[in-house]
Amino acid sequence: MLDFNLGRRKGVNESSYVETPVGLFTAAGNWFHTTEKQLKSYAPDLFKKYSVDRLLEIAEIWIRSSDNLTLVIFLLLLFLTNIWTALILSLIFLPFWHLNKSAFVGPGVSRLLKLFDIEFVTFLIAVGVLSMKGIDGSYVELVLGMVFFLVFKFGMYRRLINKLFITEDPKKVTLNDRLLRMIIVKFAMAEGVEIGEIQKMEKEAIRMVEKKKQSFKSKADK
Repeated sequence: MLDFNLGRRKGVNESSYVETPVGLFTAAGNWFHTTEKQLKSYAPDLFKKYSVDRLLEIAEIWIRSSDNLTLVIFLLLLFLTNIWTALILSLIFLPFWHLNKSAFVGPGVSRLLKLFDIEFVTFLIAVGVLSMKGIDGSYVELVLGMVFFLVFKFGMYRRLINKLFITEDPKKVTLNDRLLRMIIVKFAMAEGVEIGEIQKMEKEAIRMVEKKKQSFKSKADK
């Protein structure tokens, strides 16, 4: 049975998480298969400048970017082109970004994604673009724009991509763990601090995934 120990809790703008024997579990429902102690051992000097909460907050902004960035791109393309071009390119972009976003991690991109993570910003863009379609009398684009705004905003398409392309392979690093690893590497490089053996972080994450699966299976059997 998993023993949940409460990690640091910060304000509403920072990530809250629970530290368990099989990793960090955030209030948003994301698993990171590592521990606070392990993270600090990989780049101890980095954690003099960034708290675990802060790095998890950045990681969750990147996780949500699959929906947020696709939504913004869809709305901008809808404004600049037409509904079909906007829809096709957005449907192609989301799986590409979702599965490969860790390759684009960096402090500068993180700041941009944080802007799109603000709901007021995405709603403002949506209201502006969709209102113009209504004023122009483009009612088909208006209706489809509203439908796919909801599809992207609430992660419906992303969840479909997860089912189609992501397999439960305990021997592979999860997308979230790969993302957190790259955040540590890129932010450490930006700060000019040394990092430890990153392969060790991967192996430990895989070990925790296997342990978590066994723990949940044992609990279900009971």
